[in-house]
Amino acid sequence: MNDPMLNLAFVLHNHQPVGNLEPVFRSAFDHAYEPFLSAVEEHPGVRVVLHYTGPLLEWIEREEPAFLDRLRALCHGNRVEILTGGLCEPILSMLPQRDRAGQIRRMTEWLEERLGVSPRGMWLAERVWEPHLARDIARAGVEYCLIDDSPFLKVGLAKEQLHGYYTTEEEGEILAIFPIDADLRAQVPFKLPGVTQAYLEAVAQQVPDGLALFADDGEKLGDWPGTHKWVYQQHYLSDLFETLLGKEPQVRFCTLSEFLDAHSPLGTAYVPAASYKEMEEWSGGFWRNFLRRYPESNQMHKKMLRVSAKVDAMPDTRPDKRTAQTHLYRGQCNCPYWHGVFGGIYLAHLRHANYAELLRAERIADMGSSCPCIREADVDCDRARELVFDGEQLVVVASPQRGGRITELSSKAEAHCLTATLSRYPEAYHGRWRDEAHEGGEIPLHYDWYPRQSLIDHFLGPGTTPKLFREAAYAEQGDFVDQPYGVEMVSDGPPVARLRRSGHVWEGGEQVPVEVSKTLRFDDAAQALAVEYCVTPSCSRPRRLWFGVEWNFALSAGDAFGRYYEIDGEVQGGPGLAASGQRKAARSIRLVDEWLRLAVDVSTSVPMEIWWQPLETVSQAVQQVDRLYQASTIVLSQRLATAPGGSSAFEVRVRVDSLADPARVHEVNQGDAVPSVE
Repeated sequence: MNDPMLNLAFVLHNHQPVGNLEPVFRSAFDHAYEPFLSAVEEHPGVRVVLHYTGPLLEWIEREEPAFLDRLRALCHGNRVEILTGGLCEPILSMLPQRDRAGQIRRMTEWLEERLGVSPRGMWLAERVWEPHLARDIARAGVEYCLIDDSPFLKVGLAKEQLHGYYTTEEEGEILAIFPIDADLRAQVPFKLPGVTQAYLEAVAQQVPDGLALFADDGEKLGDWPGTHKWVYQQHYLSDLFETLLGKEPQVRFCTLSEFLDAHSPLGTAYVPAASYKEMEEWSGGFWRNFLRRYPESNQMHKKMLRVSAKVDAMPDTRPDKRTAQTHLYRGQCNCPYWHGVFGGIYLAHLRHANYAELLRAERIADMGSSCPCIREADVDCDRARELVFDGEQLVVVASPQRGGRITELSSKAEAHCLTATLSRYPEAYHGRWRDEAHEGGEIPLHYDWYPRQSLIDHFLGPGTTPKLFREAAYAEQGDFVDQPYGVEMVSDGPPVARLRRSGHVWEGGEQVPVEVSKTLRFDDAAQALAVEYCVTPSCSRPRRLWFGVEWNFALSAGDAFGRYYEIDGEVQGGPGLAASGQRKAARSIRLVDEWLRLAVDVSTSVPMEIWWQPLETVSQAVQQVDRLYQASTIVLSQRLATAPGGSSAFEVRVRVDSLADPARVHEVNQGDAVPSVE
């Protein structure tokens, strides 16, 4: 009697995010993507299913076009099946329905035009599944997708019932769903080929003519630390292929479309929202929890939704609508919206890349609109209204309910969001590092009790130093940082808004009533914002209060070339924007970023004490602990001595400058440019 036969689908997902660095693309290509394709070419009996995301495909098309020719030949030789997906690898569930369909169709079009294939299946970014996606995926012309096996187990199916595919539906739209085998994921490439062979033989005995589905990230096969040597130089992958080919016809490589056509579904399954096991742990069981855990992610997400609505409202007759959609899709790339163990939202260059694309899309969509304008709107969907200034050059969003702070300060002209910062949050892995030596010293773990954004009003306690402030170990004497301000006035012409709060400040063991008002005046043409402050204690005797205003500006890097401070026109030495310092009395501080070709000028109407320091986070990287520059913190403060019935007033002006003189600008490598998706 013949041994039972088993179908094996070998699926790899290959991805690099929008804005990732050129050396990262190159390393992954040289160590993983190219050698894997070579291994497939060298083993004619091997058939695989591959997915490449849009940003990666475009890099390959620009840098390694011959690779696409090889891939095309394998597709037409029935050796490779290509999966579609969201063009720029978005988490589909976080998108408006129109953008889900748009991203999938744009990806499918690209594959049809460049590779001459019409994909039938798709890869879900981060394998994040929600049941309603079945409708939108099916309506985008996709027949099947891959989902981790854990949600199938949660609805009562047994492991041996997952070696095939099920159908699901939403509003009658049918989608085939393939469970990914978690046991195979754990074996490849970390167990010897014989272990995998034995596992597959056992599955074949359980489920004759069934399917074993391996699906994982392509970077695991060569670009993860140590894997290139093991997988290719020590011939793990070739040995695996030859071991399994030697078992034919008992183990047979197949594509998912081939299996779909030759086999009936195992039944109908309605599986809950899920992802892979690690993602569920990081997110608390549901991907959207990242929007709660990281307010900065929620802020970027809601910005994306606003821009999406603007792009959608563009008439279809506008020839630049497709370009605006392209930038929007790039700004939906998933990586900077979440964090697990590596990178994600902690990587500033990925956040900046997404914001840059969203701002480019917004600028195109706003052409011909009634900018500038100021309005009240609930932009972050929390039932509290924000103030939104929307200009042709400048976007400012302020939150009266949260200290009147600025949650977005963006230059459309420069395609840069200055508030794309990241606060310091406790992470589960921090507990392993506390008090450990790192690069000659202890790992600095300090956490923030409020989001590190801008226009944050502080009353500082005696003895507060820049170091204590940086460590979030100072005494906050007032209740203004994160408490509600009232909106007194909003006017469109000229655009202005006034916020006011009557709160309290501890002074000399006594709680003093204090009123703070700040009037925001917007100058779109100059890309400037002026804030007029008035601080008024309600008291019967003189008071001495220490009032400060905090700004956090997210620029491209801390200690890289071409980034530095100027204080009252004097260039500061030291490690660029990663430097710390203070000046007892100054009228201006300028942050220069020659790589971004912009500067931020902050000036005051009266001399003030100025502190500058980096906002840095500590996060896990692949092989080490990373201390990452997220933003530059500027604190402008005054010690106020007020008589009964008196008040103190001053103005702070912030202006975004374009560095138009190319002689001053650091030369940007060609590889640093963001490729076009058109």
